[in-house]
Amino acid sequence: MSEDLEQLEILEEPKEEEPKEVEDDNIQKTKETKKKKIYNVKPKDPDAPKRERTPAQKAAWEKALATRKANRDARLKEKQIMNEVVEEQKKISKKMVEDKIVKKAISIKKKQIKKESVLDEISDDETSYEEIKKIAKAKPKAKPKYYEEEEEYVAPKPRIRFV
Repeated sequence: MSEDLEQLEILEEPKEEEPKEVEDDNIQKTKETKKKKIYNVKPKDPDAPKRERTPAQKAAWEKALATRKANRDARLKEKQIMNEVVEEQKKISKKMVEDKIVKKAISIKKKQIKKESVLDEISDDETSYEEIKKIAKAKPKAKPKYYEEEEEYVAPKPRIRFV
């Protein structure tokens, strides 16, 4: 009991220390501890063995790899087929252009031969002026085509309504 009395006396005695300084120190200490939380955690060892995968996880990974490879092969085949189709279309269009060029060249050559035959028929000394007119009329010249000019678009005038 005497111990209890001593403790009570200690508690009842007013402290002569400056309480403000103590409080300031406590506040500063609590702020520092709040800012920095320190955990007693050991850093992981990079050389430590990793956890082994289960057989189900290993099988799922193998299945995922096989699916990825199959999808990659399918995309590659599809891309090759598309490239082949594009190449065929390019060849066809190239051939069509060449055919058009050949047809145009043939028609130009025919016109040239006709003009030469007309010139061969006409000789400077033998033919008369009337015969030349007949030959010229036999083959009419192509008139240039003029396209009709389109009228400019005129927007309708806005209507203003006062309510």
